[in-house]
Amino acid sequence: MNPDFRIFFEGHLGLLLLQRGLPTSGLYVVFWSIFFTGSFAGLITMCHLVYKATKAVQTAAAETRRAAQSSLLSQLVVEYSSPGMTAAMRALFRWRDDHKADFAEQYQQLVDTRAALGDELDNCRRMVFRYFHKVKTFCQAELLDPNLVEKWLIRNDVAEDLVLNILEPLETVHGKAFKKRYREELFEYYREKFEMARGS
Repeated sequence: MNPDFRIFFEGHLGLLLLQRGLPTSGLYVVFWSIFFTGSFAGLITMCHLVYKATKAVQTAAAETRRAAQSSLLSQLVVEYSSPGMTAAMRALFRWRDDHKADFAEQYQQLVDTRAALGDELDNCRRMVFRYFHKVKTFCQAELLDPNLVEKWLIRNDVAEDLVLNILEPLETVHGKAFKKRYREELFEYYREKFEMARGS
């Protein structure tokens, strides 16, 4: 045994044995020295194993979350580019471009009079609104990373124009007396989270 190591145990451990009324011969000191050293080494080993197990669980959880996010994002990308969504967005863009400044008010007049075209445009508005509301809900629930959403879904002029320059005016006139705050929160979220700005 290393002399310094032996002195440490014989000094401190011997004192402990005396206080306990136990034998303090060299054999007892060596025995208890080995016992305490082994216990300490075992504790270190156990801590190391617990640390490795914890890291493994965290890694597995992170991989599961990435896989879930990837699957969810893929579904949203497919939905965004689906024929139905494409047709709805195209109809709203054309209505805005054909009616310019008062496109939202003319849309609401058609809806109020229950015209067939009004019903068609209203269905398009609802489809697009629900899609972007769903994206917002997933992000706020931490099911989706907003950075990934911005990269794959939001950060383009088409989405920004659609959300703030078409959808928001339509929702504003349509929602004056129906869940107004519910609609306002959606556009506030996109402005803040994705730094969107409404055009002129």
